[in-house]
Amino acid sequence: MMSGLYNLQEQLIYDFELVPHNDERRCVPEHLAKLERGDLVIFDRGYFSYQILHEVLASGQHAVFRLQQGTTNSQVAAFWDNDRKDAIIDYVPSPAVKHGLKKRGHTTGFQPLAIRLVKCKIEDETHVYATTLMNQTGYSVDCFADLYHGRWGIEELYKVSKQFIDVEDFHSQTERGVKQEIYGHFLLINLARLFETDTRNRLPCDDQPVESNATTSWSQTGKTLKINFKHCLFVVGRHLENLVLMPGRTLANWLDKAMVAVARIRQRKRPGRQYPRRSFKPRTRWNSFGAAPKP
Repeated sequence: MMSGLYNLQEQLIYDFELVPHNDERRCVPEHLAKLERGDLVIFDRGYFSYQILHEVLASGQHAVFRLQQGTTNSQVAAFWDNDRKDAIIDYVPSPAVKHGLKKRGHTTGFQPLAIRLVKCKIEDETHVYATTLMNQTGYSVDCFADLYHGRWGIEELYKVSKQFIDVEDFHSQTERGVKQEIYGHFLLINLARLFETDTRNRLPCDDQPVESNATTSWSQTGKTLKINFKHCLFVVGRHLENLVLMPGRTLANWLDKAMVAVARIRQRKRPGRQYPRRSFKPRTRWNSFGAAPKP
């Protein structure tokens, strides 16, 4: 299994772990060690637990968890069912959780941990978040839906990795070789993001819409366009050897040309897109004949 830590603002991969087990929670301490005190981590559903909460607080970071319905904790279950939108509780692990943590060798003392519960209504679905951001004035209830929605950036990373670069098509037959391929894969993505960011900062910005949807010049720019990242990956990957081996003076001239090439292909922004989640995994002969694929 591979677990990653992704910077949602800079769109850069900070850390990843390739491990022989399937427990994502066990990778969290390694990821937290790469962060600074006060950093905010947005976790997906399935990560929330007393142990993870304790590790986040001990490391001096902050966290936002999206909670799953059907929890066994009485205080969290009561918050799901009542009309309150914001509450601060002392989270205490259940006896079953304590027993499981003791079996795995965790002896944290199991003291109550203060945590804030936030409830948001998005269309017809209720979302409940647990967070260590206790300032109810500074962090209003409404901001958490947008904050968690920003986590969609890592879904875009999955698309880039699987569809554009095909990270799962390994050539090596050894663990060391596979790790080298993954390092190279993430290095290429991070380099392309740096090129994209620098190119975007060089572009002029105005409110004039652009009629063209494909190739545009430097002067034809607007807030409705963004750089095509697939093309950016292609430019950086094609000239990666120049970036590493080219002498300094020649490299400066080449970088300017590369920025122009990256900026040449842009696409319209398409905000607010949403689609039902559907698996595109190929059916096998073990699937029931005529059965609908699972979402």
